[in-house]
Amino acid sequence: MSMREAGQRVQPNLSRFTVSTIIRRFREENRIERHGGGRTGMFSPHQETLIVDMVRENNAIKLREIQQKIIEDHVNFEGINSVSLSTVDRVLKRNRLRMKQLYRVPFDRNSDRVKEQRFQGFLNWMQWKDPMNTSIWMKLGLISPKGEGEAVM
Repeated sequence: MSMREAGQRVQPNLSRFTVSTIIRRFREENRIERHGGGRTGMFSPHQETLIVDMVRENNAIKLREIQQKIIEDHVNFEGINSVSLSTVDRVLKRNRLRMKQLYRVPFDRNSDRVKEQRFQGFLNWMQWKDPMNTSIWMKLGLISPKGEGEAVM
C-alpha cells in the first residue's frame, strides 16, 4: 500500500507527506502524537495551591510580599531563587483570584457630625428659589447661555 492510499484510508484529505511523517515518527520514537512544545511551568500544581492559600489567608497581601515569601521559603519552593511579579499575577489569574487594591477611608467619613453637615448642606441647597441655579452655573462657565448643557471655555 502506498503512502497516498494509506492517507486516503485514514482521512480523505491527508497528504502523503503527513502519512510519511507519522510513520517515521512511529518507527523512530514509538509514538504517533506530537510533542507539546513550549516552556514548562515554574510552579507545580502543589506550589500554585500554596500561593493561592497565601492570598486566601491574607486578602490584603501584595504581590511583592507574595514574591518575597516564595523566595524565602526554601522548603515548599525549593530551587526557586527569583520569580517575577507578572508570574505571580499570572498564577493568581489562572486560579481566578483578583488582587484588590486596598485604600484607607477617613475615620470620620460617616460620623454623625459629618452626616449632619451633609444634611444641612442639602437643606440649604433646597431653600434656593432655583435649586439648580442656572445663572451661577453659567457664571462658572459650566452651562452655555443657550442652555444646551455644553461648557463654555
